[in-house]
Amino acid sequence: MSDLFQPLISLFPYLLALFTIAVLFRLLKRALKANKDSYLPYEKTHSIMTPSEQKYFRQLEQQYAQNYYIFPQVKLDKLVKTTDQKNFYTHWNKINKKSIDFVLVDKNTLETVQLIELNDFTHKQSRRADRDSFIAKVCENAGIAIEFKVF
Repeated sequence: MSDLFQPLISLFPYLLALFTIAVLFRLLKRALKANKDSYLPYEKTHSIMTPSEQKYFRQLEQQYAQNYYIFPQVKLDKLVKTTDQKNFYTHWNKINKKSIDFVLVDKNTLETVQLIELNDFTHKQSRRADRDSFIAKVCENAGIAIEFKVF
């Protein structure tokens, strides 16, 4: 019987070494993943608004703050929704990464009343003009007033 196990006994140190290497490799892989997950290259931004937007926000406060809440940088998909459930993601993907500079909300009813987009020099680019045109059509179709202000 000992002759039967003799080949296995001679392989035992190699099997033990292979097992040890496998365990060490797994531990190393787990440690590297933990290190990767802990690397978070983020920091606080100074403001959610550009200096121009901040200046305009102060003007909006003076003009509208008594009757309206003024929300800056609101995602468009929080203001409109698609009615085409069959192609929901197709239409939602077109609006989900776009934001509106300012949203006026009635203080009593909490209804969205007016959207305001500031047009600075970047809005002269064809891509931005196409974006603004698309947003205007979406808002018109949804029945939300939008105003594009040059500031």
